[in-house]
Amino acid sequence: MLFPWDQLNLLQTKIQALTIEYEFGGAKRRYIPARKCEDIILEFLIDSYLMGCNFVTDSMGMNPVGVDEDEMYDSVYKKVAGKNFIQRVSEYCKTGAIEDIMRVAETDSHRVFNDSELRTAKKVGATTKTWNTMLDDRVRDTHAYIESMTVGIDDEFYTFDGDHAPAPGQFQLPENSIGCRCYLT
Repeated sequence: MLFPWDQLNLLQTKIQALTIEYEFGGAKRRYIPARKCEDIILEFLIDSYLMGCNFVTDSMGMNPVGVDEDEMYDSVYKKVAGKNFIQRVSEYCKTGAIEDIMRVAETDSHRVFNDSELRTAKKVGATTKTWNTMLDDRVRDTHAYIESMTVGIDDEFYTFDGDHAPAPGQFQLPENSIGCRCYLT
């Protein structure tokens, strides 16, 4: 099975193929048609959600559970810092900022994947969850603080800076979610 982050190169290739380069006032500029880019990322986020559901049932040796479309919609379109993924991506499409679009896609994919894992784990009867980091020198201090912490399935993880989240990628402060590589067991 491919994880969402394994598909980022393919996503970047698709977005680069949409890029329109032009000259304006002697300067080279880029533009990405927002609607097409948003559709590609939407498909990517839905795939991430489905992968999270399947990952939990596969790892627990259970039959797949049905996907609640309303829950998936809520997860994919969840607002982060007051904006959903479409609003954040469209800002970067105007300037052709592929790197920024990819950061949004990667961060939201991670959030959606972990959210679907958590929702599925609850459906199949899990009672606890454990926070795991990549255990390398890139782990931020706030995440290292909660490494190996186990809490109730409905409880949140609290960092030393007062931030909290039910799962990786779902902190209140964007700086604790952007680029997060943590995962739940």
